[in-house]
Amino acid sequence: MWMLSFIPDAWFTYAVHGIFIFGLAGYVAGAFASKLPFISTYGGIVKIIGGLLLIAGLVLEGYSYGTSSYRKAAEDYKKQVQVAEEKAKDANLKLSKELKNKIDSTKTNTNENINAIQKYVTDDCKLSNAAVSLHNSSSQNEVPSGTIGTITGTSNIKTPELLNTVTENYGSCHETREKLKAWQDWYKTQKQIYESVK
Repeated sequence: MWMLSFIPDAWFTYAVHGIFIFGLAGYVAGAFASKLPFISTYGGIVKIIGGLLLIAGLVLEGYSYGTSSYRKAAEDYKKQVQVAEEKAKDANLKLSKELKNKIDSTKTNTNENINAIQKYVTDDCKLSNAAVSLHNSSSQNEVPSGTIGTITGTSNIKTPELLNTVTENYGSCHETREKLKAWQDWYKTQKQIYESVK
């Protein structure tokens, strides 16, 4: 019977009614014709064929009646899923635009901070090798080595260079935070949309 699911409901209903009516008419006509002496042989054949069609029509009528609520529910569910998919698509576009605006804003702020560092921090002070080592350990999420106390001397890295690197890292951190928040918003929105489909 699964093959019948590919036939549109209206066609299936009309075909079932047609088989039932044709079978009933054939059975009645065959029964009447079998009483007439000159066509009684043919009337018996028509009666048998009509009876088989009548039985098939009854079975199909029962199937149609029994599955009509299921088919209607499946059709309604399909429509709800299509609506949910459209809502999800719209939500994705909206969230994508919001994320792009936030990331663009973060990049603008980072660039403005770097420009301000270059403009206002003119100190040519160079960092110690210990400060550079501590910064590098922190950037890799590592504990400085046990020999940190023995590191001496001055590096060639100036204070503005360190501030530029730190500012760029903060900018990347803020971008990542915005992406994470956008992903969380996306998940909540998609969950609400798909939970609305019952």
